[in-house]
Amino acid sequence: MANTAAKRVTGQGRGKTGGRAFWRKYGKHYLGLAPFVVFFGVFILWPMLYGLVMSFFDWSTRTNAEISFVGLENFKTVLSEGTQQGKRFLTSLKNLSLFVVLVVPLNLIFATVISLVINQFRGRMHNFLRGAFFMPYVAPFFLATGVWLWLMSADTGLVAVLLAKMGIGEGVTWRLTPGYFTALLIIIDLWRAIGFNMIILTAGMKNIPKEPLI
Repeated sequence: MANTAAKRVTGQGRGKTGGRAFWRKYGKHYLGLAPFVVFFGVFILWPMLYGLVMSFFDWSTRTNAEISFVGLENFKTVLSEGTQQGKRFLTSLKNLSLFVVLVVPLNLIFATVISLVINQFRGRMHNFLRGAFFMPYVAPFFLATGVWLWLMSADTGLVAVLLAKMGIGEGVTWRLTPGYFTALLIIIDLWRAIGFNMIILTAGMKNIPKEPLI
């Protein structure tokens, strides 16, 4: 009995010592991750969970006191083609699918081609080209959108006028025409995101050894 009690005391002591050693060794890493965890929980995880809960209630009333639980009725309304909300949701889903299918491969293709070209240069020219292509990624989204809306203006936009002379979108208001507006969104997203992928691919290509592995 005495040996058992001694083992229990020794085990508890080792557990406490091991826990302190663990936090001394890894505590700074968890402390470094704390801001991200807090940011993720407050601005991403909590809104997602709150939005999921909201989807099961009727929020069309003016006062929160009259909010009622409707279960899956909101999902049935959105997924039904017979309602206005359903038509809008299905249209937005189709546009989103088209957007993803086009943007992802085009982004990788253009980023790869640009990376191959940039890696042909050395020194200042290499750094200048990397910075020039990466600059749109760090620009505020509203600024990028404003610039492209001006460039794609039907009458005075430099890009829109050039495309019209080539027979593309002649007399079309890009931001008001559904198909052309989707194309405009794709152009804006590619213009902003290619720089980020280009940086990653350029760095990866520079680390590829020129000598054969065998």
